[in-house]
Amino acid sequence: MNDNYLNKTLTLSNNEKWYICDETNQNGDIYYLAVKLDENNEVGDESKIYKRVQKDNRVFLDDKIDENTFKYLTAIFITDLNNNYDKVLSDLNNEEV
Repeated sequence: MNDNYLNKTLTLSNNEKWYICDETNQNGDIYYLAVKLDENNEVGDESKIYKRVQKDNRVFLDDKIDENTFKYLTAIFITDLNNNYDKVLSDLNNEEV
C-alpha cells in the first residue's frame, strides 16, 4: 500500500471516497485531514482526522483519536487551511478521482 496519501482520494471498503487534503507530523505521529466526497466526487460536509499507523510493514489509517488529541489537531488543521485555502482548493480541483 502506498503511504503517500496527501492530495489523494481513498476509497474505503464501504465505497465512501475521502480526499486527503492536509497532513501534520506531531511528535513523530502523522495525521491526515480528509473530506468526504459525494457521488459526484465533490466535497461534502463531512470530515475526519486519520492517524497513520504502521504495523507489520503495512500502513493503516485509523480514525479513532482521543478527544484531547482531536481538539489539538483540529486547531492545527484549521490554521493550516486558513493559511493555505487557495492551494487546497486548487489541489482538490486538479485531483483525478
